[in-house]
Amino acid sequence: ANGNLTLKTAGNLINDRQIKAGQALHLGAQNLTNNASGEISAKQTQINVHDTLNNTGLIDGGLTHLTANTLNNTGTGRLYGDQLALQTATLNNTAEGGKAAVIAARDRLDIGTGTLNNRDHAQIYSVGDMHIGGQLDNALTATGQARELNNHAATIEAGRNLKIQSDQINNTNAGLVTQVVETEKSQHHDAVLSGQTTRYDWSQVDTSRHNKYKVHDAIMPDGSRSNDFYEYQYTRTVKETQVKQSDPGKILAGGNITLNS
Repeated sequence: ANGNLTLKTAGNLINDRQIKAGQALHLGAQNLTNNASGEISAKQTQINVHDTLNNTGLIDGGLTHLTANTLNNTGTGRLYGDQLALQTATLNNTAEGGKAAVIAARDRLDIGTGTLNNRDHAQIYSVGDMHIGGQLDNALTATGQARELNNHAATIEAGRNLKIQSDQINNTNAGLVTQVVETEKSQHHDAVLSGQTTRYDWSQVDTSRHNKYKVHDAIMPDGSRSNDFYEYQYTRTVKETQVKQSDPGKILAGGNITLNS
């Protein structure tokens, strides 16, 4: 449609082609599936799904406002908008078939949700500000507290300021593998006077002098001396734990990051 388009059904809506409007597009359904070949776009794209919205295609708009109980943006799924506003009980932004889903706003992104799962190199991005909270207000701004945000080996990034309000924030590393590496192995020959703590290399210790009983003194580089000393010969091995592999979750912003948890 060149102008406005309203399409509502009490049942399920499956899109494999294009649903487009030049101005406002209003879609309503019990469940909506936008497949990989599907495109839903308009100057103002407003979608209200009572149950589940599954997207592996493209949903785009100047304003993109999506409401669903469960929103699954998977694999080749792309949710775009100059202003992008999402209201869900559960938002899953995940990978499938080697492709990672993207949620991206060209200006501002607001997400009101109970649980947000961003996983496996999926991206949630805003060129400008991003707010994540529990619900959207009348101005489509995220307010309140989400219950849980899980960012697992994925990226949440704002070009300007990022604000996340969630009772629980889990930013986790999917592929952290460590290994113990030997960094040093050396032979040592030391001496220390009894009652002292400073050890000296044996090559710096003078043991040439002795008393009439042939008991040798150990004369240390600092001038201290005694015939009561300890000699050590040992192999010193140093090991450290190093990161072998890492695939961390990332929460980034070009401006301020505010986390309320």
